[in-house]
Amino acid sequence: MVSSRTIKQVQKRLAKYLPDRCAIEREETAQDEIGGVTKSWVEVASFVPCRILPQMGRDSSGMVAGLEEGRVYFRLIIPHDTTVEDGDRVKMADGVVYEIILVDDAWTQRAFKALTLARFG
Repeated sequence: MVSSRTIKQVQKRLAKYLPDRCAIEREETAQDEIGGVTKSWVEVASFVPCRILPQMGRDSSGMVAGLEEGRVYFRLIIPHDTTVEDGDRVKMADGVVYEIILVDDAWTQRAFKALTLARFG
């Protein structure tokens, strides 16, 4: 087992390698006064330090409504204490939005979270 002191040291060193910033957004559903459903994205974390990396070998394409659809996959590294769930989305500082496919922190020893993201293209 890795000590909490070692984890803190790794987290501190890792912070130097997270040069980008992003926001984490979560979809909220509300019911209006006439019973209709309204969906919106609400920011749950902002100015999150991160690093986005292409995920090699994870492109896919298929047919949707007769049109070809392609997904490009990425990995996003963020601090371990960041609030994030599968199904949230990430909005990068440059405005590009990604869907969070998977939150993977099982093998990171609480040093960081690694997210699998998809961008439609």
